[in-house]
Amino acid sequence: MQQEAPLAGRQLSNLGALATALGLRTEEIVADIVPCQVISTGAAHLLVPIRDREAVDRILPDAKQLFDLLDEVGGEGCYVFSLDPLQPGTTAYARFFNPTVGISEDPATGTAAGPLAAHLVAHGLAQPGVIKIEQGTALGRTSIIEVDVDAGSVSISGRGIVVASGAFSI
Repeated sequence: MQQEAPLAGRQLSNLGALATALGLRTEEIVADIVPCQVISTGAAHLLVPIRDREAVDRILPDAKQLFDLLDEVGGEGCYVFSLDPLQPGTTAYARFFNPTVGISEDPATGTAAGPLAAHLVAHGLAQPGVIKIEQGTALGRTSIIEVDVDAGSVSISGRGIVVASGAFSI
């Protein structure tokens, strides 16, 4: 899926409030590495760098507090990540929360992985080309999202499996 060119939005500077909303300690958010910032490649998501995957896994967001912070910076969802993934060949370990549309957690979010990969490239934490993001592990549904970032162009790919299906009868 081809995404739009990355567009940087507002940064979130109140790390104490963000840590509280995520159920973490302030020092577990490592905004000195890369800013907590809204980035869009079609959908605007707040990208939050976390110290390590153990802290990422401990996150228990308060939906109301997180909703208010997202509203403040113009973010639709919150993509937390660390740079110590479990899966070989991946660059980041991530989780996605979107209280603005009632998603408590999503195991694979291309609209957030694209902005993250572009953000990592923009800050020198990844090289242009294919970047793999691990997501969904905390839910027991590990997903590897492949993002190709090159000169302002972002596209994602991956494979999926059907875990449920249904039909409506009227």
